[in-house]
Amino acid sequence: MAANYDAQPILKVENMKQYFKISSKFTVKAVDDVSFEIYPGETYGLVGESGSGKTTIGRGIIRLYDPTAGKITFNGIDISGKLTGEARNELRTKMQMIF
Repeated sequence: MAANYDAQPILKVENMKQYFKISSKFTVKAVDDVSFEIYPGETYGLVGESGSGKTTIGRGIIRLYDPTAGKITFNGIDISGKLTGEARNELRTKMQMIF
């Protein structure tokens, strides 16, 4: 089945950043300005070298991490900001990472 690019994307990640403050003088920029879209019927693979941020991106999308910056839209709903416990649980039943 081919992807339907006339439809709205199921997942849209815009300018996602994930930084980890290690100390007052050192911050790790694990993910810096990543954007992509996944459409209905499409299979998407995130590929990169070890340590390139693939898992960090996934954890940010499913909200195991709160992204430092950027916008994440899932099924037309902005899930970038603070989520209620109910919204977080609902999101986790609809998304999962596969290693």
